[in-house]
Amino acid sequence: MKKAKKRVLTSILQGVGDEKNPESDEKNCETLARNVWTLATQGKLTFPDGREIKASVRDWRDTAQWIYSQIDGPVRVEQTDAAGGLHALANRPASELRAAIARAAGRAKEHTHEPKAGMDLASDGAE
Repeated sequence: MKKAKKRVLTSILQGVGDEKNPESDEKNCETLARNVWTLATQGKLTFPDGREIKASVRDWRDTAQWIYSQIDGPVRVEQTDAAGGLHALANRPASELRAAIARAAGRAKEHTHEPKAGMDLASDGAE
């Protein structure tokens, strides 16, 4: 029987993550989580030394996708076709997925907090 490999880097990361952050009263893993959310919600991150990074649209999208993949697991988005059947966007070409995400990001810039009735990420947004 083959012995399972120990994930050495994972163990080290977990250990350091549980240590107290020298810049705050929280654990390093809590600071990381807070910073990831700040980058996703504010589009920028300021480090304790004053350095600031600003997220590009791609950075924001990747961060948002990563957060939700960690929370919910892989995304499965479905849409209804003209015949009323459901099919997964995950089976669509990557260019269509990128376009759907870009449209959704554009709508987010408009500061709409709730989708309009019948809004579909896969639509072109034209009404």
